Amino acid sequence: HLLTFILPTEIFPADDISLFSIVRLWLARFYVLFVVVLFIKDRGKKIDDVIVGLATIWCVIAAFLLFAYFMLGADYTEIRHASILFVSSVLLAGAILTKLLHVKLWVPLIIVCGLFFFYSIYTLYPNLAKRGDWARVGAFIEENERENQPIIIFQTYDALILPYHYKGANRVFPDEKFFGFPDEDVAGSPNRYRKQIEFIISKIPDGADEIWLLTPENCALGKVCQPLEDFVEVNYSILMEKDFYKEKVRLLKKNPK
Repeated sequence: HLLTFILPTEIFPADDISLFSIVRLWLARFYVLFVVVLFIKDRGKKIDDVIVGLATIWCVIAAFLLFAYFMLGADYTEIRHASILFVSSVLLAGAILTKLLHVKLWVPLIIVCGLFFFYSIYTLYPNLAKRGDWARVGAFIEENERENQPIIIFQTYDALILPYHYKGANRVFPDEKFFGFPDEDVAGSPNRYRKQIEFIISKIPDGADEIWLLTPENCALGKVCQPLEDFVEVNYSILMEKDFYKEKVRLLKKNPK
């Protein structure tokens, strides 16, 4: 997380580390070595009250995050939780560089940081859209829908987002209990969202022979969506399917009994 704040690459990295991430790691190692060498050479004379103050703030926040990690686990020290370290991390790194580096070296540093930030934006939003790509999803359904084709969305909280972009003829389900289903099992387990999936299935209107089903990217992780996919395979045939940025849209037709 600290590296992401200073030199961001992939906010949510894949298993295979990218070239930018490798370069970032070595830049961070050289930076630490450089600071240590100059600190020893200078005998700490350039470490002023500003650096000490910022370092103290950073250490206190980091200590609480470590405490949360050991008490609650990694799910509660993700990047959005660790973002409280962002300001102190950037200011501390900048304060140290200001004291140690000659002013002429700031230009290449700014260029390097700019490259990393542009790269991170590109990897996070490759289609210039946030997760779900709801504007394009809504437009696609509007262009291809007919009446009595209700829209079923997994996970439940995503059903709050689509109506802001979709103005078509069909209702969006679920229409309640958007945040009423905590995780039931470990990531990738078919039991992780079982109750939520059962609830979503129960919200499908009885008279709907065709439905739109929207599912997120995490359905590809393990067997987390297996109960939903089993239900679809038994009861429906796929009429239309299209992938958007981290969201899959399918038009399903109920199988004859």
